[in-house]
Amino acid sequence: MNFFNLNFLSATPLNLPGGDIRTIGTRDAGKTSYLAALSTCLQAESYLEGRVLSVDPYGYGAEHLQANAENVLKNGIEMPASEYADSCRFSIKLKPKFFMNPIATILRRPLRLNISITAPTGELIENLIVGNASQDALNDCASVVGLMIMLDSTTPTRDRDYAKAIANLQRELGNILGLQRNRRRLKRHRIAVVFTKGEQNDVYRHQPKEFAELKFSHTFTNLNNWRKTWGCSMNFFMCSAFGFIGDTLQPNCRQVKGSKAYTLSKPEAWRPFGLVAPIYWLQTGKDDRQLR
Repeated sequence: MNFFNLNFLSATPLNLPGGDIRTIGTRDAGKTSYLAALSTCLQAESYLEGRVLSVDPYGYGAEHLQANAENVLKNGIEMPASEYADSCRFSIKLKPKFFMNPIATILRRPLRLNISITAPTGELIENLIVGNASQDALNDCASVVGLMIMLDSTTPTRDRDYAKAIANLQRELGNILGLQRNRRRLKRHRIAVVFTKGEQNDVYRHQPKEFAELKFSHTFTNLNNWRKTWGCSMNFFMCSAFGFIGDTLQPNCRQVKGSKAYTLSKPEAWRPFGLVAPIYWLQTGKDDRQLR
């Protein structure tokens, strides 16, 4: 780490606004790989050109996940969400950018995101598809204003299923929150739609919204209806826990034989992408393109 970064690390950070996030995704969307990569992204080669200064877990879930991240990413070991989902909390320090954070840049103070990410099990999406979701899980999702919906970018054949899940989720949350009497609160919601396994869709890495509209058209339509009905903010992201090998467009992962899990092909060339961008946007409402 260079002297410039050490300067930032030693300064008192400016806390960014934030709160709890609910991460919703199918079983195979890669939620565990995403969180494992996030917890150890500082080990990646030149990750975000030094924008991320530190990622510190707190609470059993995040510490357990970080301790097992190498097994998840390098060995394809699968961790049940129940082992970390209830207490996955991180403190992330970022180097500020002048045009987005001029005061922090001038004062040479890092930015700090304190986040709590809860990842309900993949059954929630599957149950939403058939309209039979747990009321406890729905109430939990309704308790926050930051939702991260994770979809496997390699499964456009499930577009109609995802569209049903989105429509049912919107309806159920609207019923819980009271669509007519809570308009002001609904507008405060931010929904980040994150396509995982972005290394398999390099052409659309920087065009996630266009990717959604083209490959997941029914899901995109229902998401757009949700945004318009609630008047809330919505953004689209592409991420990869594995990334590409160096500057090539060759995915840095391989599928474990007899399993749906993936592992790093070349750990020494690990360069994930898009891990921090959706979190930063959910917490601040600002879209930092470099974090993508």
